[in-house]
Amino acid sequence: MPKKTLTVRFVDTVKTAAPRIEYFDSHTSGLALRVTDSGIKTWTLMYRTQPNPETGTPPQLRRLTLGRYPDLDLKGARKQAGIERGKVASGKDPA
Repeated sequence: MPKKTLTVRFVDTVKTAAPRIEYFDSHTSGLALRVTDSGIKTWTLMYRTQPNPETGTPPQLRRLTLGRYPDLDLKGARKQAGIERGKVASGKDPA
């Protein structure tokens, strides 16, 4: 899972020969651009849930789909990721 500073140009032009690859944004923690070999580009957010001491549930790694590119652009994806990360920080699970 490569990590890089995503740019508009990169998002516009990135392609892959692999079935699927994810590029994690070094600017916004947890934000990733998932690119498939058929050219579909999807924004996702990876995060960990808060542990629940009442039920004994440990933190879990979760993925939330934010939307498809170009319907959701880079700026919008970063903004939406920040909103969803705020929910996680307050103890909620946005998924």
